[in-house]
Amino acid sequence: MQQSKLDLKSAYVFWKGSNHFTSHKGTVKLKSGFLTIVNRELKSGEFVIDMESISNREGIDKLENHLKSSDFFEVDKYPTSKFIITEVTNENQKIKITGDLTIKDITKKVSFFGVILENEKAYLLKSDVFKINIEEFNIKYMSKSFFKNLKDRFIDDEVEMSFLVRANK
Repeated sequence: MQQSKLDLKSAYVFWKGSNHFTSHKGTVKLKSGFLTIVNRELKSGEFVIDMESISNREGIDKLENHLKSSDFFEVDKYPTSKFIITEVTNENQKIKITGDLTIKDITKKVSFFGVILENEKAYLLKSDVFKINIEEFNIKYMSKSFFKNLKDRFIDDEVEMSFLVRANK
């Protein structure tokens, strides 16, 4: 069994959120983590997500500050989130990764597909894009699930995510 620490300079969570009019994309860095590889197969892993590093591609400080506020991720109270891989299966040339995603001390099971690439120095885990419902993590701001009279002023409850993680051998 080989447990490989993540290369934090090359490890990202990508996100995309949208509302009725537009969408925003960005990244969140990882604070720590590892992948466990046995006979060149992913067996487990853990990613500690640094919520204080949440950024958007447009570089809008106001949006970043809002995402860190109590309207969204309450970064002062919950500075990290976590993803723990609990199961990995092979399906149609890809791996299906299932795990526990914890945001704001609320844990939900998520699954997504991805691939593991390998060279002599590192493993690279690249996930497909998958969706999470932020309402399940007690994020209510401008959510149609909680507020019925928003008309077209809502924020979509589903957020797209993906991982790109490098773990050194």
